[in-house]
Amino acid sequence: TGMPSVGAERGFLKEVGNLVFHVSLIGVLVSVAVGGLFGFRGQKIIVEGDSFVNTLVGYDTFAPGTNFSEGQLAPFSLQLDKFEVVFDRESKTHYGQPLDFTATMTTQDGPDAQPRQQTLKVNSPLSIGGTSVYLDGNGYAPVATVRVGDGNIAHQGPVVSVPSDGAYTSTLVLKVPDAKPEQLGFVGLFLPTALENEEGVAFGSDPDPLNPRLYLNSYAGNLGLDEGDPKNVYVLDTTKLKVLNDRSQESGGIVLGPQ
Repeated sequence: TGMPSVGAERGFLKEVGNLVFHVSLIGVLVSVAVGGLFGFRGQKIIVEGDSFVNTLVGYDTFAPGTNFSEGQLAPFSLQLDKFEVVFDRESKTHYGQPLDFTATMTTQDGPDAQPRQQTLKVNSPLSIGGTSVYLDGNGYAPVATVRVGDGNIAHQGPVVSVPSDGAYTSTLVLKVPDAKPEQLGFVGLFLPTALENEEGVAFGSDPDPLNPRLYLNSYAGNLGLDEGDPKNVYVLDTTKLKVLNDRSQESGGIVLGPQ
């Protein structure tokens, strides 16, 4: 006579979860592929008070997808009204480190759209015109005025600097092609809170602008901007320029503070 048998199996729910995970992973890969084909990535530095219009020439760097066309850019605009950074002023171990970044923006979905105020923060992108706008970095842009021998202004406005450490020690380049009789170029450092050691060497000690100083070397000659070749705005080729002021010379470099 036959013997009865009983069978049981468990763990199907775990397999369903495993299946959902892999299907979701495929969906993510498909989304990335579609974005790579029809999307784009662009970067633009906006100084506080300035605005940006979403056009191809408005970007500092632009990487389009394979099937991207300029007509896909939505005609939105952004204006950076205010940028605030909160630094740690209580902790002994992390004193001076940034705690929070907040960019207050005025946005418009199009030329005829109603302006509205939006807030952009790290890991909290701003969505406009089907585009996600991220806060990628920040720094200082000291306002400089360059006058030539006759007193006329050859340049006036903010100069974007590139921070290199937690104290926002920043490098900058200023090119003045409108200077006469020779074009002028400046290379230097911006220190939000400058201190000097016993040898007189300046260094940054704090990211807040408690004692801001601008240290510049100046050069004269052809900056190479009239040939039409693209140039990196953050690099100045000084090999063919005449040194006017340099920290290695007796005349020393230029040291500027706020007015």
